[in-house]
Amino acid sequence: MDSVTDRILSDYQEYFTQLRLEIDLFQQKQLNAIEKLEKKSGQASQQEYMQVLTSLRNNIDNTRLFTLIDSKGQGSLKHITGNFLPDCESEIATTIAGGVQKKLFLHRSKSSIHFDLLQPLATNSAKGAFFFVAFNPDILINIQKKYQLPHQQLFLMRADSPGEIELTTETDGSKYSELIFGGELTSYNFVKAIPNTRWQLAIRLSPQYSSNLYRQGLIKAVLIWLLLTLFI
Repeated sequence: MDSVTDRILSDYQEYFTQLRLEIDLFQQKQLNAIEKLEKKSGQASQQEYMQVLTSLRNNIDNTRLFTLIDSKGQGSLKHITGNFLPDCESEIATTIAGGVQKKLFLHRSKSSIHFDLLQPLATNSAKGAFFFVAFNPDILINIQKKYQLPHQQLFLMRADSPGEIELTTETDGSKYSELIFGGELTSYNFVKAIPNTRWQLAIRLSPQYSSNLYRQGLIKAVLIWLLLTLFI
C-alpha cells in the first residue's frame, strides 16, 4: 500500500508544481492585461476580465476563474467574480499571513467543487499580492483512479478534520459524484499525509478482499497446525 500512496503523492505534488509554473508563465505573457485589471480594480469591465479568463482557460486545463488579491487579502474584482466562499477566505488569510500558500484543500458551493492556487502577483506594484486561480478537481480524481487496485478504495481526507472525506474513487459515474463532502471514514487500512496540504490519503481494502485475506490466513494457520501436530 505504501507504493500506491507514494505514487499518488508524487503525482499530486508534480501536478501542483506544474500548475504554479504555468500560472507564473501566464502572468508574464498577459502582464499588460493583468496590470490593466489591477489599476482599474473595481472599475474593470466584465469584457476586460473575460478576455484574460478565456486566455487563462486556453492555457491551463480545468481553470474555473481567477481574481487578484491585494496585500490585505481583499479581491479587487468581486464586482465580476462575486464574493469568496468562507473556505476561500480562510485559505487567502493563511496565505497572506504566511506569505506563501501551504495548506491546500477543496472548497465547495451548492453547485461546484474546486481548489485554489495563489501565486505572487507579477505586476510591479504587487508586493504581498497574489494571483488567485480556482481549478476543477478532475485531475485529482484521475490520479486516484490511475493507481487504484481492484481490491482497494482510495480516499482523500481532511487531516485537520479527522475522517472527513473530500475525494473518493467510489462513484456512480455522474459528474463529480466522487466528491462526498461531509461524509466520514472511520475505518481504513492505511493512511499517509500529503505535504503542504490539509489532506491525508487513505486506503481501505474492499470487504470481499478483506474477507478473502482472513479466510486465507485462517486456512494457512490450520494447515500449519495440522502439520505440526502430525510431525510432533
